[in-house]
Amino acid sequence: MKHLVLLILLFSIGTADLQAQSLEYFKKSGAYKFSLDGERISYREAVNFLDSYPQVQELVKKAANGYGFTNVIALIGGGLIGWPIGTALGGGDPEWALLGIGAGLVIVSIPIQNGANNKVVEGMTIYDQSLGRVSQVDRPIISIEGSAGKVGLLVRF
Repeated sequence: MKHLVLLILLFSIGTADLQAQSLEYFKKSGAYKFSLDGERISYREAVNFLDSYPQVQELVKKAANGYGFTNVIALIGGGLIGWPIGTALGGGDPEWALLGIGAGLVIVSIPIQNGANNKVVEGMTIYDQSLGRVSQVDRPIISIEGSAGKVGLLVRF
């Protein structure tokens, strides 16, 4: 009897490790949000999770590089935007050209960030396909949208 209980216990523990983790994403306020087994995780944690799978490592490395580069460019752009605004609020004579340069850097960082996000989503699609799941990209997105007194059901494929 003891051997049977031990065998069942070992089998249940062994099969629990074989189940693949569920990594999901959704777009909220223009940015991707990630969850692992129902728990929200950061972009960096999603990248680290996918990096452990050899079939998506190259995509994940490109995404991580793009994400880091974008953060630096956006930070510099934000500083260049804030400097003349702070000078103007402080009563000084602001250099408005810095604001324009900063805005340009922020605008340039947006497509780079989108490219990095798309690489992570592509990596997640490959991860899903390797597990035999339907990719989240293939699933229709259903939402209720409204504008100027109109409300409608929107289905995106």
